[in-house]
Amino acid sequence: MLCKILNIVCFRSRTRTDYSRLEDQLIVDWILKHQKAELVKGNSIWREIEPYHLIITGIKRSWQSLRNRYIRSILPFLHNYSVTAQQASELRAGAATGSISKRTTPRSAAR
Repeated sequence: MLCKILNIVCFRSRTRTDYSRLEDQLIVDWILKHQKAELVKGNSIWREIEPYHLIITGIKRSWQSLRNRYIRSILPFLHNYSVTAQQASELRAGAATGSISKRTTPRSAAR
């Protein structure tokens, strides 16, 4: 905002950090350990993982970023991670059949 007012070019101080293999494996391990494969399409699990991820890796990732990474980049390539065939099928089945719980209160009332 200040940059627009002063008519100057501002640069973001942060840059994107690529996910490491360790981060990906950490996400998979957490989901398996806590048996939450059927919840991966919702939001609450990712809000739960977010602080854990920061503590273990020291890298700040939003819960939305963690969710997108899992759904788009990890889940289709589970064979590249340290999981058994049975675990991989459980994770895939959980994502395919998982349900998203509906909000109990209207969005306007929740604020």
